[in-house]
Amino acid sequence: MPWEVDEAVRQRTTKCQFNFKCLEEDSCPGCQVKSALSKGPVFVDLKYKNNNCAYVMPFGNSYICTCPTRYELYSKYNK
Repeated sequence: MPWEVDEAVRQRTTKCQFNFKCLEEDSCPGCQVKSALSKGPVFVDLKYKNNNCAYVMPFGNSYICTCPTRYELYSKYNK
């Protein structure tokens, strides 16, 4: 079963260079969510340190992801 997010969320995700691969079953191209802020970015562990995702940026010793689709996936499915 592919994951689903609202169309409005997908439309706000304008910088996705991975063609929404995170919406495929059990697939997230480069990150795993560690925690999230309410209505804000998610803190992620990167699978690949050279991940060139436009939404991921360093934050201290970790990384944050500001991708609207990634946040929605975490909020709806804890994925």
